[in-house]
Amino acid sequence: MSSEARHQLHVFFFPYPAPGHMLPLAHVAALFAGRGIRATFVTTPANAPLLRPALDHQPVRILLLPFPSAEVGLPPGCENTASLPHPRTRHFGAMVEAVAALRDPLAALIRTHRPDCLISDYVCGWTADLACSLGIPRLVFNPTSLFSTAIWDAILSRGAHRDDAGLLVVEGGLPHRVELTPAEVPRAFDYPAEINAIKESENRSYGTIYNSFYELEPLYVDFLKESRATKVWCIGPVAFASRGAAGDDLDNEQGELIKKWLDSKTPDTVVYVCFGSEFVFKAEQLREMALGLEASGHPFVWAMRSDEPEAEWMPEGLEERIGERGLIIRGWAPQLMILNHPAVGGFVTHSGWNSTLEAVSAGVPMAAWPLQWDQFFNARLVVELLGIAVRVLDSVGQRAGEVVQWERVRDALERVMGGAGREARRSAREFGVMARAAVEEAGSSYGELSRLVEELKQLAVQRRKEAQGAVNPNST
Repeated sequence: MSSEARHQLHVFFFPYPAPGHMLPLAHVAALFAGRGIRATFVTTPANAPLLRPALDHQPVRILLLPFPSAEVGLPPGCENTASLPHPRTRHFGAMVEAVAALRDPLAALIRTHRPDCLISDYVCGWTADLACSLGIPRLVFNPTSLFSTAIWDAILSRGAHRDDAGLLVVEGGLPHRVELTPAEVPRAFDYPAEINAIKESENRSYGTIYNSFYELEPLYVDFLKESRATKVWCIGPVAFASRGAAGDDLDNEQGELIKKWLDSKTPDTVVYVCFGSEFVFKAEQLREMALGLEASGHPFVWAMRSDEPEAEWMPEGLEERIGERGLIIRGWAPQLMILNHPAVGGFVTHSGWNSTLEAVSAGVPMAAWPLQWDQFFNARLVVELLGIAVRVLDSVGQRAGEVVQWERVRDALERVMGGAGREARRSAREFGVMARAAVEEAGSSYGELSRLVEELKQLAVQRRKEAQGAVNPNST
């Protein structure tokens, strides 16, 4: 091995096995590889095929670790949260336990390949001590917004008080007053010991990487950089920076069919509907969504989970009535391509951060329908602070299990696609321009990544010098 290759910065990437965590970290690995960094992505056999579209266009090495599904009581081949048996909430603990069981195998890989740095998901807090024990820095990858992170930090450190209206007012000196309904507080706060352990592991790490860009959340970027004990970098939107507007590989029949269908539609008339890969709706809710889409009169693309049988929810005669106006996709959908297609004028979304940021990058306004976790915070950001989305409903109804009637779905689509949504569309397009500029050579995210890479290179040189000094203490 040449001296140059031997001293090339080498970074290990270790994700938490949830689609919304794995895929953006894979895009981060591709970005590092595109800067000439040796990037190694550690994953499991069932997850590797899901990640290859994000990794194959750059020289990212994939190393596989056997996943201990059976040892923790999960079915064979269940290696990510999207494949957990129903009801999923009962099995999250087993997934976390299985990931933690990868500690020793991951340590063995690090000892063998000797990377200069480990970048791991914030959920995998145990990797902070592992990296420290092996003498390398650990960086945290946080796949949500800085706005959401600031709220989490504030609640954990200073709590919240209930006002006269029954709202929870978040303390902590945030740039904006944040009032939450009880339903908007993620259930994760029911496990304070686990959440605080993750927070403490971040404090023991070198810093945190976010999939966001400065112009989107400037007050919260500045707030976290000033209030956190460790460093903060914003290098997103990583999917757009890594793959561009085309995004997903269309070398498959379904992708080409979707593009052909979109090509036949008038610009800004199509509604795209997708709620991610994890949440499972009741059949009656899917039926109301279908009726709402029909009543809206807009062409639509609806990406659904592959395990939601049409016989249980499809309104009688719907397919005949909508004809070519609607396209239902089962399973995988080329979301970046769809959102960036000129025909698409609105996005009904669960407000997961990856989907939100992809819509921002495409300049597409949203109808926010948050369902769980940080999605309620993300919806507040895009609706109340950025003005690029409308709400489908208040958060209380969905969390309480209320079925949202088709009229409310239709009305939300009218607000985002019609005249009332004109300002949201204008603002969304402005943020889309900012998102593209952020990842270009003179952009804020491009510069952040450049500074991060240089800092990691300097740390690696320093470590090598210290190691050499320990071996040759009398050398000058």
